[in-house]
Amino acid sequence: MMVVDYIERLLPLPDFESWVKDFLTHPEVYQLYTHTLHREGRLP
Repeated sequence: MMVVDYIERLLPLPDFESWVKDFLTHPEVYQLYTHTLHREGRLP
């Protein structure tokens, strides 16, 4: 868990409940992001 703690200190990550709400509200955005990152090796 040391790595996760370190990353959380560096990145302004939302709490899990906020992330889930956003994910369920905008699934197409997450699908495009994941597809582009996986298939093209770049961030959209």
